[in-house]
Amino acid sequence: MSIFQKVAGIKKLPILLVLIYLAALPFMFAVKRDRPNLTFNHLEMYDDISALMQVEFRFRKLLDAVNEYRLHGSDSAREEILFHQEILQIRTQDGPTQKWDTSDLPQGGSMSVVETLPRMVDLIGTEVKQYLASNDPDQGRRLADKLQAYLFEFNSELIFLSDFSNQTARRQEINLVGNVQRDFNFLFAINVIMIAALSIFAYVLTNKERKLTERSKEVIESEEKSAAKTKYLASMSHEIRTPMQGIIGVTQILSSSDLKPDQKKNVGLIATSASTLLAIINDILDIAKIEAGRMDLAPSPIDFRQTIEETVQLCSSIAVEKDVDLTFSFSPNLPENIHADGTRLKQVLLNLCSNAIKFSAGQVSGRKGAVDVTFSANEAGRAYFEVSDNGIGMSQEVVDRLFSPYTQASADTSNRFGGTGLGLTISKQIVELMSGRIHVRSEPGVGSTFSVDFPIKKIVTHEHKVDLEHQAVIGYFDDPKEAGNLSGHIRTANGVYHDAQSYQQVVDLLHTFDTPPVVLLQHAISQTLLDNMIRITESNPRVHFIVLASEAVPELTLPANCTVLDTKPLLPSNLLDALQNSGRTEARGVPVDIPELIAPTEIQRRNRILLAEDNQINQMVLRTQLSRMGYEVDIVGDGAQGLQKWTSSAYDLILSDCNMPVMNGIEFARKVRAFETEQGRNETPIIALTADAFEEQKVECLEAGMNDFLIKPTSIEELGDKLEFWLRNVSPQNKKVALVN
Repeated sequence: MSIFQKVAGIKKLPILLVLIYLAALPFMFAVKRDRPNLTFNHLEMYDDISALMQVEFRFRKLLDAVNEYRLHGSDSAREEILFHQEILQIRTQDGPTQKWDTSDLPQGGSMSVVETLPRMVDLIGTEVKQYLASNDPDQGRRLADKLQAYLFEFNSELIFLSDFSNQTARRQEINLVGNVQRDFNFLFAINVIMIAALSIFAYVLTNKERKLTERSKEVIESEEKSAAKTKYLASMSHEIRTPMQGIIGVTQILSSSDLKPDQKKNVGLIATSASTLLAIINDILDIAKIEAGRMDLAPSPIDFRQTIEETVQLCSSIAVEKDVDLTFSFSPNLPENIHADGTRLKQVLLNLCSNAIKFSAGQVSGRKGAVDVTFSANEAGRAYFEVSDNGIGMSQEVVDRLFSPYTQASADTSNRFGGTGLGLTISKQIVELMSGRIHVRSEPGVGSTFSVDFPIKKIVTHEHKVDLEHQAVIGYFDDPKEAGNLSGHIRTANGVYHDAQSYQQVVDLLHTFDTPPVVLLQHAISQTLLDNMIRITESNPRVHFIVLASEAVPELTLPANCTVLDTKPLLPSNLLDALQNSGRTEARGVPVDIPELIAPTEIQRRNRILLAEDNQINQMVLRTQLSRMGYEVDIVGDGAQGLQKWTSSAYDLILSDCNMPVMNGIEFARKVRAFETEQGRNETPIIALTADAFEEQKVECLEAGMNDFLIKPTSIEELGDKLEFWLRNVSPQNKKVALVN
């Protein structure tokens, strides 16, 4: 809540007090005022006089109807008699005065007619029925006389009761008037107290409002400073990213050239340093977004398992480099497709995994480092994952301040392990934006476990990436937990899974299938395993083996009907693909590598690209990259030159920087789209290439008419994918990019 809202809430309090005061006035009068000394019967009598007057009115109407029917005998008069008779019976059925105490009346008062009112109604009702049945004029005259006599007596007593009630009301009025002065004095005292209270409150409110005004000025100044800091960090990030584009671009160009081994090693060191520097820049920018409250999620439909597996594969390369065993488990009970921000989810998992690998046991104690990533579904509608390591661990004091920016476990942690201490702070912010929770358990010398749970919105789809078509699978596992997890994925993909507890049981199960089954073995590669596979193959030559092992044995030659899958980590998609391709010859053994360099076709060579970029180094880098990918490229230094070049020549695509002198990329894109609309030309794809990584920049580019967005420094793979998609509407199937030496 803002300060101005708080002030507005305080100002409403006097109004609330006045309303409470006004609402309490009737209560105060009721407490202080003396009531007249009247019995319950008197008060009840006041209410019943009006009812008796209604009864008298109905009797008069009944008398008029009887006379009308007696003189003219019309049907309407007959109906009216019956109507008034029914109304009288309803009004007198409870006896409006039966509870009256006649002792309350003054001497000389009579209640004979009123007390016998229900009986009189019944009697008259009987005679009315007889008269209507006989239609005798004499009987009608007698009935009219009886009604007339009754009304006369009833009217007399009603006048008496009215006079009595009026006298009682006057006595009550006199008593009430006598209390007016006392009520006035009481009300005056209350008003004085109320005015004094409001005066004190007004003084307190004035002081409070003055302090809040001062506080609001401080908040505004703080927000302005924060905005200035964010702008400065964004500008600094932009200025750093621009030369980073040149560093990474030249490094990628050099890596694809013919270099000596020591030169390739040096280029690799440059690439690693550039990637590390870029990660630090990204962390600084994310912290700036968090401090400015501008970090938002962009949820969209994603393949949940594929998103996680891509991140685990990236972490796997880091784990191999650090000699750390990385294991992965993804519950088959989790949905395959969800609505979430896949990029931010990857960022959280990558931060936690890279930290776990960095601080694993092999880095400190000499033990083999191990990291375990587990995704499970503990409850419906939520995903839960843990990243555990057997590393150096942390004390409770460090855990308590772990998610603060720039926090490291100790003063020399950054020197020993690297990093800025921003990753966990960013991860916590992202998890909270996802309405999730992040926790950590750690023990020095034992290891740490980071757990995250967050809500997920499942997307129902009937498409399955892998369909095993009832493929029979026999599994013999050392780890029952791993068996339960992988068998769930097999059944989800329409496979038929059977569990075996020994090699002999595998042989026995093979004879129960008509189609060639697949035997899934989780055992270390050894001569014993090889002998058992040969024995099983002799009993069923059509069998195919998939061995889950972390290390190969070079001196052992596995049979041709065997596929080995690395379990550090084992991805469910790799297992399902191996099962689906188990009957193909090319699927057995080592997969065929995708060639590093793919020659472009003649159609690719003819694609013309207009590049608008003001930085000369980036011009050189992008020209080289685009030329090696087989594109013809023309380069301009600003949007005005680009517009002139584009209107005079035909280009298949425009690649434009956003921040350029004379005319920036945003204005350049607007003018291109306006010219296309005016001239009726087909739309030219425009891809923004900018070092500004804020979301507002992306939105501004798309609103200006650009088709896509690349953030500097961009890798040659990302650039190639974007060009491939927009020039030929082809989604990239792999990350290999066409380069020509």
